[in-house]
Parts: sequence; C-alpha cells; structure tokens
Amino acid sequence: MARRSSKSGAIVTAIGPDGRLIAEPIEGRYWMYWGEGICFAATPDDLIHWTPLDFDATGDHYLTHVPQGDAGSWDIHRVPGQRVLRPLLFPRPGRFDSLLVEPGPPAVRTADGLVLVANGANHPAHGDPSLPPLLYQAGQVLFDPARAWQRRGPTRSGLLAAPWIPSYVSWR
Repeated sequence: MARRSSKSGAIVTAIGPDGRLIAEPIEGRYWMYWGEGICFAATPDDLIHWTPLDFDATGDHYLTHVPQGDAGSWDIHRVPGQRVLRPLLFPRPGRFDSLLVEPGPPAVRTADGLVLVANGANHPAHGDPSLPPLLYQAGQVLFDPARAWQRRGPTRSGLLAAPWIPSYVSWR
C-alpha cells in the first residue's frame, strides 16, 4: 500500500446519538475504504497499521490419485499464487464512473447496510456518451449488511447506475 498512489482513507462510521459520525467497528474490526481510480478496503489491528484486503489472483489446483481398494480416490491440492489488492469498486465502461472511482466521505453504517458515497469520472472514449468527457460526479454504493464483513471483505449489494448528485457541466 505504501507505493500505491492514494488519498487518505476514511474509516467506516455510524451516526451517533448526537448526530455526529463516530468510528464504528463491525464484528470487532474497524474498516477503511481507500484508493484513487479503484477503491480498496483495509483493516487494522491497532488503528495505526492498516492491512489492505487482498486475494490470491493466480492460485491453482492439482489432483493426485490415491489408490484405495478397487475404485481409488483423488486428493485436491492447492498451489498458492500471487496476492494482489482486492478491488471493491472499479471503473465501469459506459457509466458515469468509467474513468475512475474513489471513495468520498466516510462510509456510514445504516440499518439497510453500509452506504459509501463514491466519486467517479466519465471516460472520454469509453464513458457515458450523454455526459461530457472527464465529468466528475458522486454516486452511492450499498454494501450488504448480512454479507458485508466475511473473511473476504465487504460484499456490494447495490451500485447506482447514474450519479447520485448529477452535474452536467464539466470544469475541464
């Protein structure tokens, strides 16, 4: 994560009794969304040192035959591969966020799930043709509360097809 260009991440929050956002652990862990161009997540052990979510992108399997009686059986073995950052949000061709997507303000835990406001920009060649090139807009993502915090990290349950706060004037 240290060599990857990124803005500061925002920790997951909840709305406190006084209406202010407060850091909210989920199943005993704090979470942060971060990234620029692609959105990732990370968790800490101490709120200082954050570990990004990753996955095995190139792992493989092989079989070995184990003779047992007349039929025999097969054992499945796993060969670990290269671990890479696990993207949670990424640019979508033909949409308002086709060039880049990045987390905005802190995500908020609600009764319906975790709501994240994400910024997106329209790709000049592969974006939404009804929008100006490079137009920067805000969208929303909902992460499923029932499956949001499994071992592999948050599970997206909804993503707006159109911007949440539309803008039709490009500043570029």
